[in-house]
Amino acid sequence: MSMTPSTESSNNSQLTLAPCHPTKRIHSIQPWVSAFNIFVSVYKERSTHETPQLVKYCEVVRDMAQKQGYWLWNN
Repeated sequence: MSMTPSTESSNNSQLTLAPCHPTKRIHSIQPWVSAFNIFVSVYKERSTHETPQLVKYCEVVRDMAQKQGYWLWNN
């Protein structure tokens, strides 16, 4: 958390929240599947009807990784 005080030209102070730890990057299929399973377990509580599609998506990504395809998309 950081705060920028107001200046003579601006009466607005600014409070900024930033993560303490750098974002973890996923580089292999095992941690991706683990993170995706956690996501699905939370997401399904509100959208139960979408669970089968999410499970299918996970299988497609795992299959791509197994066949050495481009499964990991990074920004």
